[in-house]
Amino acid sequence: MQFSDIYSWCTSLGDCLTNGGENQDFTDYYTDYFNETSVCSNIFWIGLGIAAVLALIFYFGICNFCFSLSKRWMWLCVLVITFAATLFTTMKMVCGTYTDDGETSTGIFKSAYNTTDRKLDESTDPDARKEVNLISKSFMEMFSSEDNSETMSSLPLELGLVNGGYALLGFIILSFVAKRFTKHGSSIPL
Repeated sequence: MQFSDIYSWCTSLGDCLTNGGENQDFTDYYTDYFNETSVCSNIFWIGLGIAAVLALIFYFGICNFCFSLSKRWMWLCVLVITFAATLFTTMKMVCGTYTDDGETSTGIFKSAYNTTDRKLDESTDPDARKEVNLISKSFMEMFSSEDNSETMSSLPLELGLVNGGYALLGFIILSFVAKRFTKHGSSIPL
């Protein structure tokens, strides 16, 4: 079982891994990034880490020292902050940073450079090498086109939303565990 399976059930990741999403030529790029790297496990554990840190701050900081803020509305605010922080962190981690140099790129761009290098090493035909470069450029543009949202891949947003849901679930579970160890938060959220 791949760690990417916890995201494949409700995002387009499964489609991207099996047939490249909208473009069959992208299959290797998606597979190399989501199955051959630890990005899915990293975003999952970072999302739960964000939930844990914010739950600890709320219950052991706010609920032990500030009665006026130990309310359900504050808990809901922290829940929203957990979701938003996880969403944006996940999206940034999945996309990474694009540079013209594969060594300084991060995230999906670094993986795309590595996949391109591997495919170029496998091919000696000049036309095939040119096609590999065009496919690679098209794949990276799909994740870097900030000005044209129609070509921007929705996959990072989908992964961010799902990971935000996992973080919310983690925050709620930690809430029920941590609330009994506080002075003013024993009735929050229920």
